Amino acid sequence: AVLLELHAQDEEHMLELAGRLMELSAGYGADPDCTWAMAGEQEACRLREYRHGVAEAVNMKVEENHRRCSRIVKLSSDMTMVGGFSGILGQYRGLLDQSGMDGTIFGHIMSRDLHMNLLPVNEEEYGTARKILEGLAGQALCGGGRPVSEHGAGKIKAGMYGVMETRKRMARKQSFDPGGMWNRGDVANDGLCGMYQTGTSHIGRGYG
Repeated sequence: AVLLELHAQDEEHMLELAGRLMELSAGYGADPDCTWAMAGEQEACRLREYRHGVAEAVNMKVEENHRRCSRIVKLSSDMTMVGGFSGILGQYRGLLDQSGMDGTIFGHIMSRDLHMNLLPVNEEEYGTARKILEGLAGQALCGGGRPVSEHGAGKIKAGMYGVMETRKRMARKQSFDPGGMWNRGDVANDGLCGMYQTGTSHIGRGYG
């Protein structure tokens, strides 16, 4: 599904844009009977709430799986990859299918920032999910993209920036925090120790 907001100066211009959009989408196989169209700020907010509800549903599933296996936390790609959108989406779908795990893919088309949420249900699947994200992070770095794009790294994804970039971030942080008191265990402190910390005190459960 694609969510698109249109803004126009008057209703006539808006109807023209909407008509052109329907024609264009039909050429790519979209079904007009499965298309929602809403006008006005109040109705647009309903669509935004629906969009955010998808992410909330993922968080609820992660919490459910965490109750079964305490090691499980949210594992989601938040990377800006280099390449065409269709190629990136195809790669993510392939990885998700190969893993055999449940998961979701959603994100931002223009910035090529897709969030693939992996939903492992046991420790073995959790290890597989981590390896998938590590591989994608390395691909993003080597290709000139960003391994952490929108939501930051925190403790779970510490190290995803790579050694050189992490050292730069540590140097900048040290100028503001020479005593190393802020955000201990996050990317600017422990990022050189690897993407995932093994001690339980270093594994967060943030859903950001």
